[in-house]
Amino acid sequence: MKRLLSDVKVLDFSWMIAGPFATKFLSDNGAAVVKVETVKRQDVMRHFQPYRDNKPGTNRSGVWAAMNSGKFSMALNMGSPKGREIAMKLAAWADVVIENYAPGTMQEWGFTYENFKKVNEDIIMISMSSLGQTGPFAHYHGLGFHLQGFAGFNQITGFPDKEPFGSIAYTDFTAPPFAVTAVLGALDYRRRTGKGLYIDNSQVEASMHFLGPTLLEGTVNNRDSVRNGNYSNYAAPHNAYRCKGDDRWCAIAVFTDAHWNGLLQAMGDPAWSKQEKFATLLGRLEHLKELDAHIEAWTGGRSPEQIMQTLQALGVPAGVVNDGRRLVEDPNFAARSFFQTFDHPEIGKAVTRRSPVTYSNADTSVPRGAPVLGQDTEYVCTQILKMSDEEWLGLMESGVLA
Repeated sequence: MKRLLSDVKVLDFSWMIAGPFATKFLSDNGAAVVKVETVKRQDVMRHFQPYRDNKPGTNRSGVWAAMNSGKFSMALNMGSPKGREIAMKLAAWADVVIENYAPGTMQEWGFTYENFKKVNEDIIMISMSSLGQTGPFAHYHGLGFHLQGFAGFNQITGFPDKEPFGSIAYTDFTAPPFAVTAVLGALDYRRRTGKGLYIDNSQVEASMHFLGPTLLEGTVNNRDSVRNGNYSNYAAPHNAYRCKGDDRWCAIAVFTDAHWNGLLQAMGDPAWSKQEKFATLLGRLEHLKELDAHIEAWTGGRSPEQIMQTLQALGVPAGVVNDGRRLVEDPNFAARSFFQTFDHPEIGKAVTRRSPVTYSNADTSVPRGAPVLGQDTEYVCTQILKMSDEEWLGLMESGVLA
């Protein structure tokens, strides 16, 4: 079957997570993505754990490999005028240019939308900076780990008796779907009008979509949201409970009387559940710690899989808290070929995930694994830019392609 974006060409200046995650969506659906890298200033994610066999190396990061599958890696020294000249030639080839540097970085190289238009009249460019290209804080540098605090996520993540707790680099995962949607819209606009455009995508602003209740609490009720761990104001029990095994857990959420009755049935209608204080949601919310202790006394002797299956059969929301290994080995993901494994020259088997969206008329499998740094420099030079062997070898020797 065809690949939906097989006629789309992307010049990728992005790094870390947000930009590469966006270009992975495009690559997974067939776009030719040329990721420009340099030995002198490598993508920081190349040096993020975990490493294969705990051995660090430029090409040994599992996270980088998962985020950059399907792309071409071109080593290009952007500090040299010749390197920037070659990048401009790639811009003339591309349909889309994507970057997520701090505002000003691309401008220092002369890589503005207006300059790209001089070599490619209908080009589409998207910038995915932390806070957008304009505004009093636009020049602030930051990564998703910092931005989750700036956006307000840390204030509501964690436990009420402890300090704000950062989770993953949250904004790095909220911005890419918005960026991809914007790029697809721009491609359709260009198809209809023959014109390109520039897209300013703020990672923090994209994340606000997921803070609706917090924003409403503040603006409508004039109340600040607070950290409450795994608890909910609308369900009890509502927590992750320790199960049999080493660091094994199961999440259980009881929202309705039917859920509560199903949980009691699974537990064999224990005597403690007959107490009046546990009869209603309000009562259970007032005695959460005691309730949790009773639930965990039951879950502690059973596997999370057993608990999940038992409760779900009775209509009670419950789910195993999986770790990375169990996710990759999960039979449902395996049946859908969600995780794909590729041979990698330095780390052996490398795992990545394909697009979470499949189509009946298109191929969405990942075309190939992640490249080592500069793996496709020769291909980009000779096949895309049509350089002679003498020309690209000369650029290699001079340090431009490095």
